[in-house]
Amino acid sequence: MITRYYNQSFDRLENRHVQFSREQKSSAPHDIHYRHISNIVEKFNRDERIKASKNIAIREFAIDENEIRLTYHYHPGQFTRAMRTYIKPPLAERGERLVLNLSMMQGYTPLDESEKSLHLLYELETELKKEDVSVSQVRAAEKEMYAFLETRNKEYLLPTLSISIYDKLREPESLTEALVKTKSQEDITEDIDYLKPYLARLGNPLELSNIDAYFVQYTCLNDYKQLLVQRANKILREFDRYSQELIKTQALLTQEGDVTREEEENLLEKINEINFHLQMLETRLNRHRDLVPIRYEMLMDHLQQSPHLAILRGDSNNK
Repeated sequence: MITRYYNQSFDRLENRHVQFSREQKSSAPHDIHYRHISNIVEKFNRDERIKASKNIAIREFAIDENEIRLTYHYHPGQFTRAMRTYIKPPLAERGERLVLNLSMMQGYTPLDESEKSLHLLYELETELKKEDVSVSQVRAAEKEMYAFLETRNKEYLLPTLSISIYDKLREPESLTEALVKTKSQEDITEDIDYLKPYLARLGNPLELSNIDAYFVQYTCLNDYKQLLVQRANKILREFDRYSQELIKTQALLTQEGDVTREEEENLLEKINEINFHLQMLETRLNRHRDLVPIRYEMLMDHLQQSPHLAILRGDSNNK
């Protein structure tokens, strides 16, 4: 059986309860084996714009019994309510050939109100169409359920786990970053001539004059200072960008009242990812700040030991 509940339906449908028969099954595309529907019961809320004796409260499609049973809402002050049962005509007699046979209809009204045959014919025709619509919606629900079960089976057989960005042992990007870091450390160990680009500007002379040597040293130190400042500013700009993005994402999470469960999970995942980037940037900035004096001192040592700047040290070989 299937029971579906509705909220604020345009036709005031409250719920639909479906019962199936186990004996019969019908095949359909996509390997969906539809079960035989034996009974559909639909319940509706009261519509005050319609007279109670004409406002359907319970509609039952007794498919196995070939009947349509209607129960109407209570009339104010009454303890019983109107009911009507139609025996469905054969398919060949429906549509334009539909004719009302009063012997195939029975009903009860507490106010003993008589209904015109034309109204009963129109009601029967309408309910026959409603039955087709209800069966189609039940089939759509079965298809949706089949798709859900198929997806669940795939998830059980081939699970795809989401890896936290904080898990450094399983995060693929972390492994790549570790390889890059190792390669970078290997590159650092190689001998680097920081003066090479500056000497190239002067034509790579074998010896430098005092003025040229001073100019090369001053330009090298000044460019390195600018590079360190630019690196720090770049990290700060990235930090500000992620901070603004975090504020906007948190605002979306707190202000939207109709956020679905999936959207909420996506926003929380995005917030965690942004926080991770902020922590990484803060770590990079602190590391940059701690390494600035060490790197500057290393550069000064390199310049002092460079043979190209020996004239500034007053070495006797280069006088």
